[in-house]
Amino acid sequence: MKKVIAVIIFFFILIVQCKKDKAVISNPGYAIGVIDFYKPFNTNSSDISFVYSVGGKQYGTGYSNGNNGWSVPSSGTYNSGDKYMVQYDINNPKTCRFLFDYPVHDSTDYLNDVSQFKTHPPSCCLILPLFKI
Repeated sequence: MKKVIAVIIFFFILIVQCKKDKAVISNPGYAIGVIDFYKPFNTNSSDISFVYSVGGKQYGTGYSNGNNGWSVPSSGTYNSGDKYMVQYDINNPKTCRFLFDYPVHDSTDYLNDVSQFKTHPPSCCLILPLFKI
């Protein structure tokens, strides 16, 4: 019975996460996110918080693998102040995801990534916590 419940929970989380992914990917906008805080994998989760600006308004958010949010790498050399691409929903800029695979070193990186995303948007990087089934 525990296995059945675990499988049901897994698929529920997957469905909820896919709806969240679709909202951002269907109406994408891009900004430069600056890491405020990053904590690598520690027994339960990896956490990140970051800020980004859209239309002159600054947004701050964070998430962790422990609360089934967007994927956060369990290890890496991410530091406060590092800049990466952020993908957000243009209809709701508070809905976003941090693109760990796209560091931004200067404005050229940002412009190249935005240009590339027009024809090849970043793939969904959903990583759910591992369940023992």
